[in-house]
Amino acid sequence: MRYSIRYAVVNSQITLPVACVIGSMFWLFGDITHWSRWTGWVVTMVTTVAVMEWNHRATLIRQRNRMASTTFIVLMTIAAFLQDWSPAMLATLCFVIANIILCYTFQSRKSQGLAYHAFVVLGIGSLFFPPLLYIIPFMIFSMGIQLRSLTWRSFVATLLGVLTPYWLCFVWHFCMSTTEGAFDFFLAAMAPRGISYAGLTRKEVIVLIFTAIYTSISMLDYIRTYYQDKLQTRMFIYTIFIQNVALLLMIIFLPHHFDGFMRLFIAASAPIIGHHLTLSRGTLVNWYFICTLAIAVILTIYTRV
Repeated sequence: MRYSIRYAVVNSQITLPVACVIGSMFWLFGDITHWSRWTGWVVTMVTTVAVMEWNHRATLIRQRNRMASTTFIVLMTIAAFLQDWSPAMLATLCFVIANIILCYTFQSRKSQGLAYHAFVVLGIGSLFFPPLLYIIPFMIFSMGIQLRSLTWRSFVATLLGVLTPYWLCFVWHFCMSTTEGAFDFFLAAMAPRGISYAGLTRKEVIVLIFTAIYTSISMLDYIRTYYQDKLQTRMFIYTIFIQNVALLLMIIFLPHHFDGFMRLFIAASAPIIGHHLTLSRGTLVNWYFICTLAIAVILTIYTRV
């Protein structure tokens, strides 16, 4: 089964370009003249490149391929309701870039500079999607436990990094004499609300369940085979595990921010699912891979009808 359909797909250099072309055809189908669809497509393609760089820098998959970024573009193609332009798309891009920067802090006791820049990026992302701030405690926790780079200096650097974009934003509004109501967007987004799932559609729930199930399967499979990776790679993947669990809980308890958190959840799930589809072993793994592709195609069509 080595030279199977799965082996050919995950190891081919054209898998990502083909996924991007097919995804773009579905993405722009029927809405090619609308600027928001084009803008969303451009930002998602840039985020796809960032996910590819994340996988490369952290060596999340111990086999040279592009399955992490391919999985991301496939999941975003399935989720048709997330494809129109939204500021939360830039928050997702900032989330991925921050993870790339944090990779360089592994076991560094002088990581305050990198920590500052990573959390500046997260702070910028939170200007576009304020609830992104909820992920920050989990990332600080990972710096202390998985990345082993948290010191009091790096902790202070994380706080300063998050606050920097808001300080600059305040200075701008002060210079423009528009400080009144400058942060109303932030207060409105972070205002507590009751938990209600009435605003979610059936398609949104189905795509969430599909992503959550495959993410859970991938995480359980990795826990079973974690010893095959180097310590550094394991710590990076455990960091993503924590982010996945946190984001899923945020989707459950903050459903009014579903679109924004779902984009973040897809970005965090893509490397894990890509790792699983690339390195899973077993006599039925080829059929499992084919069934996964078939389900992805069916859901892509379903979310557009």
